[in-house]
Amino acid sequence: MMKMMRRSVAVGALTLGLLVGGGGTAVAADETTLYDRLGGMPAIIAVVDQFFVNNFADKRIAHRWETTDLPRLKEYIADMICDTAGGPCYYAGTAMRVAHAGMNITSEEFGWTAANLAAALDSLMVKDPERGEVLALVGSLQDQIVGT
Repeated sequence: MMKMMRRSVAVGALTLGLLVGGGGTAVAADETTLYDRLGGMPAIIAVVDQFFVNNFADKRIAHRWETTDLPRLKEYIADMICDTAGGPCYYAGTAMRVAHAGMNITSEEFGWTAANLAAALDSLMVKDPERGEVLALVGSLQDQIVGT
């Protein structure tokens, strides 16, 4: 019940953030950060949570996270998105190339994971340009993740 309440609050914050800071208003993208336009950390956490729901439901890649410290990984991913989106967070995790070294992640797996992120953004009603900006941020990491 508490988890559903947190998700409802996060979805509400995401929706409010898009209505106030972007998502069809006259606010120019350079006047507010992507972090603000997304709805801040509650919205980012909601996206990350849904992203992992999607990943675990995806039988092609679910095994990739079976032995992961999931709470810590979620925190790192949320901090990374927050940091790169202009929020107050600082990503203190391992560099992408180092974190994924030896995992032999394929382009297909990266694509499936990116599609799961896109689906998470869609399920939380994140519209363009914010949706595209988040996907571009993650897509820019592909060379550091695939084949390392």
